[in-house]
Amino acid sequence: MTVWVTVIGALGAVVAALFAARASTRAATATAEAQQATARIASEPGQREQDRAAFVEITDRLKEDVIEERRQRRLLTSYVLDLLRWARLVEPDTAAGPPPEPPHDLDLAPWHSSH
Repeated sequence: MTVWVTVIGALGAVVAALFAARASTRAATATAEAQQATARIASEPGQREQDRAAFVEITDRLKEDVIEERRQRRLLTSYVLDLLRWARLVEPDTAAGPPPEPPHDLDLAPWHSSH
């Protein structure tokens, strides 16, 4: 049982690290886009309204990303907790059945592509 709990705990840490890497990549891209827009505003005052619209678009996209990230984290957390509950039932001499399936809406694509 403790082996499964350790494995699942390690899995949770790996998943958290992948989420953090994914979020930092998105934030770096958005920061670069915002810096480019700021530079254009400073150099070409006539572009101010267009750049303001671009900035609003960038922030709206970031808000959507944050909302989706939070939703995925909630799904992932519930799945990891399901796995921990299942692991507590598993012992070397018991048949606990197959591990629980991940939630249908959980996006596992980043982990499949990282291998």
